[in-house]
Amino acid sequence: MKRSKIYLFGLLACLMAACGTDDLPTPSFLRVEGIRLEPPASGAIVLDSGFYLSDIRSAYITLRREGSRRLDTLGLFPLPFTTPVLYSGAVEAIEIFPAVRQNGQANALPYYTFYKEITRQNLTLAAADTLNLGTLTTTYDITQQDVFLFEPFEPTEGSLRFDSVMQWANDDVSNARSGRGYGYITVPDSVSQLTTVTIGDGFYLTDPAKLLYVEFDIRSEVELNVGLLIPPAAGGPEEEFSAVTVRPSEGWIHMYINLGRTRSQSNNYTSPFHFYMKALNVSGSGGTAYIDNVKIITTNRVL
Repeated sequence: MKRSKIYLFGLLACLMAACGTDDLPTPSFLRVEGIRLEPPASGAIVLDSGFYLSDIRSAYITLRREGSRRLDTLGLFPLPFTTPVLYSGAVEAIEIFPAVRQNGQANALPYYTFYKEITRQNLTLAAADTLNLGTLTTTYDITQQDVFLFEPFEPTEGSLRFDSVMQWANDDVSNARSGRGYGYITVPDSVSQLTTVTIGDGFYLTDPAKLLYVEFDIRSEVELNVGLLIPPAAGGPEEEFSAVTVRPSEGWIHMYINLGRTRSQSNNYTSPFHFYMKALNVSGSGGTAYIDNVKIITTNRVL
């Protein structure tokens, strides 16, 4: 937040020095407190609250002045933010695009196209004044067919959709990220790693252009590697394609991991794939990875 303010006001100072204060309009200001993910007003794919946990860190902002054909791109801003706008007057629309940390990287903040963009119309920016949009809400922009897997680890679940390596605490509210249950993988100090995979016939993604992500909540004492098991050729044995390794964390964190690039490494889009999680005993002392609200989703929607 401090870096964003320093950069923006530094830029404003440079413009004033270059153009002269008489040539530069008095800026207005735009503020957004945060963005929260909520279920849609109707037609929710999943009602479980864990499906709507999120960690929206930043937002891309665009603005269209009244009567203008040009769309002004204000930029990417960490939440919450206040930014100067070198315009005052009527605004047809302000669009806010939620951005997330892809693969846990602070410098990888794509617009998460699984979330609907937020539009505010018929607004007014006043010189030297702040238009505060407050805390905004968005929801998923996906269909039932886009959800390959959602495992909330609740007691009402008929059966786990992971193999027996993923253990299930089905009534431990105080330690769950949401609801009453969670999954966990405990790797003992006597082994180097322990892997769990999704059970069943696997998932199909025949279109290489479609996005593929896994989201989950994690609190872990060990490193956790996630990826896909895919046959490099149709009819062949599955091979491991790693996506990313998540570092240990004391508290719960929400991960957004891009599996599309990993999926493309096999060049085989006719065979199903499985998702895996692997607890790594790097320190030699073992430990447990606690997992909740695992969902694998896809979409062909792009910005």
